[in-house]
Amino acid sequence: SNLSRYYQIIGNNKLASETLKQGILIAEENYKNLYFKNAYSEFLRNRTFQSLIMGENDLGKINLYDGILIKKIKNHFSHLENLSPQDKNEMIKIDKSYYLDLAYCLFTEKLINTNFSKEKATTYPLKMLEYMKNNSNYNFDFEYVAALSLLLQASVLDDDLKNFNFAKNELSIEFSKSIGNPSKLDSIKSSATMLLSVYETNGYYSDSDKLIKFIEETFTLDDQIKNDAITRNAYVLYTYYKILSSIRQNKIEKAKNILTNALSYQNLSLSSNHSNFNLYDLVTIFKFIPTLSEIYLDQKNINNTTQII
Repeated sequence: SNLSRYYQIIGNNKLASETLKQGILIAEENYKNLYFKNAYSEFLRNRTFQSLIMGENDLGKINLYDGILIKKIKNHFSHLENLSPQDKNEMIKIDKSYYLDLAYCLFTEKLINTNFSKEKATTYPLKMLEYMKNNSNYNFDFEYVAALSLLLQASVLDDDLKNFNFAKNELSIEFSKSIGNPSKLDSIKSSATMLLSVYETNGYYSDSDKLIKFIEETFTLDDQIKNDAITRNAYVLYTYYKILSSIRQNKIEKAKNILTNALSYQNLSLSSNHSNFNLYDLVTIFKFIPTLSEIYLDQKNINNTTQII
């Protein structure tokens, strides 16, 4: 998994993909061994994220959850839920996230394919929270905020006001506890995009603006986005929501600067071939370019509009 990430960092996506596929096969061949069983969760999670971020799909076009990978994830998750108490105890000693990794993937499936099953969207976030409650002797700062973020989104999909209010209140508590606590601060940073997505898509713009301001004042995320392609891809939607927040506050020049920088990382236009686009490319084409074009048109800057299109 670390070797695959290394290849991804240096821009060799083909080797990153092949290495992760090899890891999955090795784990499957040694599945009875708890160490390989545990690693299998991480491999499947990373393979899911790799497919999403890199645009690669061995599962069918964009619809990542109709094929082989999701079946492996579901089978593995079912197996984990039916482990003996002794094996569960050994598994969490090896890596406490072995169960949470799979629940996260299954929630992502539900989020993308809302009609895929009749399961409620809150199913997997609640399973994650229950797992952490049952293993409270372990530190789950990062995982807890992530699960609450997922539950917030899931509650909106399920129209579940009770769980929505619970998640929102617990997140407020986590924010208040984060002051001077690096672990909790990192957990908020890592879950920022999911939280912003919930706020933006459901009209909680004040919450979105506050979170963006908190991130700007607390982290050096902008520098990381500038200097690291993986961070840039992972936080591309954060970048877009930051642009929307700037526009809402009538900070047009700030929004324009963010957009100009974002476009400088990729040499794309509306006429580019979309077939091999990753997530960053798609956001560039369908969000960044139209938004910057609109700003230029409002400023009657026709020349710059035609250049980016």
